[in-house]
Amino acid sequence: MPGRVRVVIGRVGYREVNSQLVFGITKVTAVRTWIVHAKRSRTLSLPTPPPPFQVTVQVSPTFVPAKLDPRSQDIRHLGAQVAFGFRSS
Repeated sequence: MPGRVRVVIGRVGYREVNSQLVFGITKVTAVRTWIVHAKRSRTLSLPTPPPPFQVTVQVSPTFVPAKLDPRSQDIRHLGAQVAFGFRSS
């Protein structure tokens, strides 16, 4: 089953949520979405703000290996294998 991928990059800082300070993205600088298919890869270059910054990756829907293969005991909800690298411009 294909998965929908959403990558969000942004500046990091503190913000108030429900009267509590939360550390995370305070200003989004880039958003990319695409569809990921099983056993395929994709390389994506995205601009980042100056450090510190944060990258979040969301994949939906997820799958549970134990539900696909009764011999598996892996009950984690998985979506995609993600790797990061950095290069200077």
